[in-house]
Amino acid sequence: MSGVWGASMTHRLIALASALVAAVALAAWVAGYWTTMTMYHSTDRHCLRLQSQGGRLALLYDGDAKEFAPRNGTVKLIGFTYSAKQVTGWQYLELSGPGWLIALFPFLYPTVLVFRGPLRRRRRRRRGLCLKCGYDLRGLPEPRCPECGTPTQP
Repeated sequence: MSGVWGASMTHRLIALASALVAAVALAAWVAGYWTTMTMYHSTDRHCLRLQSQGGRLALLYDGDAKEFAPRNGTVKLIGFTYSAKQVTGWQYLELSGPGWLIALFPFLYPTVLVFRGPLRRRRRRRRGLCLKCGYDLRGLPEPRCPECGTPTQP
C-alpha cells in the first residue's frame, strides 16, 4: 500500500472518499423525507438500485437467480431489513435501514484516522518508546532513536 504515494496519502484519499460518500448518504437521507430518490444501474440480466424514501436508505437488486440465489424470507434486526424472494428464476433482494445510521458508517474511517495518531504518540510517550517507530528508548546513552534516527526528549 506504500507504492508511489505512500501509506499516508492512501489513507487521506480513502478518508476523503469516505467523507464524500457520507455527505451523499446524508443528503439522500434528508431529501428522502420529502421525495423518493432513486439511482440505478441496469443491464439485461440485473438491476441495482439505491433508493431513499421516508428516512430510510435501501439497496435493491433484481436479477437472474443463477448469479446470486440466497434463501427466501425476511430478517429484521435493530431497524435494518433484509428480504429476498425468488420468482420464476428471477431474484429480488432488498437491504434497507435507517438513513441516519447508514450515513454515519462512512464517517468511521476518517474518525479513526484523526484520533489514531495522537493516541498512538501519547501511548508511546508514556511507555518510553520512540514516537515515530515505537523502538524502546529506555537506557540509551544518547537522545536519538537508534532505529529511525528521530531525536528524543529526555
